[in-house]
Amino acid sequence: MEKKEQIKRKSEIYRVILSLIKEGKKPTLETIRESLTNYTDTDIRLELQAWHLNEKLKQGINFVLNRNTLLVFCIFVSALSLYTSVYCLKEEQLNLFASSGAIMSVAGLFLTIKHTLIVTWLIPVDWATNILKYGSGASLSNGENKQKDYENTINIKKDEQYGICLIIIGNIVWAYSLYIPRLF
Repeated sequence: MEKKEQIKRKSEIYRVILSLIKEGKKPTLETIRESLTNYTDTDIRLELQAWHLNEKLKQGINFVLNRNTLLVFCIFVSALSLYTSVYCLKEEQLNLFASSGAIMSVAGLFLTIKHTLIVTWLIPVDWATNILKYGSGASLSNGENKQKDYENTINIKKDEQYGICLIIIGNIVWAYSLYIPRLF
């Protein structure tokens, strides 16, 4: 089968999956087959399995890269490293605490690129190519639900703002926390 034909088939199956979700139906082999009668069950199953895997990965990434989860994690790591440096290791220099700034910076970076990461890593290349080529858009609402699109945009902006703040704070902690003992 020619590559363009494969891309077209995958794209059509993916569009049916998205339209079923939009209608509130669960995408299954039977519901997809109702819309696409000229495709084999194997083609539909493969795309459905890829879609299910992508959804699970998105849920995992959204949990791990949640702004509240990352903020709590960064505070915990910083507090633990500060406690360990001061009370357990009895160091005058706060090397371990300074290193926690690097973890904050990395967490901020991941939070900033989270939405790009989901689109570029989790949507199969063939689907992403067709989404960009044919302009179906990544949003399930396709502009029909402007309030939901607006809320998603605000959520993305907040994630990016939190991410940038974590990067800045992490770099400040990383660079200057070694000088704190000299102040006292």
